[in-house]
Formats: sequence, structure tokens, C-alpha cells
Amino acid sequence: MAKVAPIGKHMEARNLELNLLRTFLAVVQHGSMGKTAAAARVTQPAVSAQVFRLEKLVGHRLFTRVPWRVAHRICKSRCGSQ
Repeated sequence: MAKVAPIGKHMEARNLELNLLRTFLAVVQHGSMGKTAAAARVTQPAVSAQVFRLEKLVGHRLFTRVPWRVAHRICKSRCGSQ
């Protein structure tokens, strides 16, 4: 079996699940885990659990939780944005 090139320090491509990325993108799009859950017809704790699982794979928090919404974190130094 061929080795998979690492995506980042704490994550390899083979460990990344597509549904976790879809959930992440949906939360960014909807702006809250509750709205994402309603749109996906799942519970809010299910969405939170998927986000938490992705955060564990990545090795850092992806969202700043604030009342009634989430704000995604953009790491300028890692993304190369200025």
C-alpha cells in the first residue's frame, strides 16, 4: 500500500473524513451549528461532535464559539494570507 502524503503536522489524508469537511463548510456557510443542524436535519450536538472530531484531527480549534453563532478562525501565518 502506498504511503499517503501528510496534509499537516497532525493530520494525514487517509484519516480525514469527507463528511467532517462537509460539516465544517456547512457551519461556515450557515454561521452557527444550530442552523447547520436544522438544515441537515440532525441534532446540534451531532454537528458539534463532528466539528470537535475535525478539530482533533487538525490539532487546533477551527471556530471561536460566541453566543448564537460561530466565527471561523483564519490563521494568516499558516494560510499565507496577508
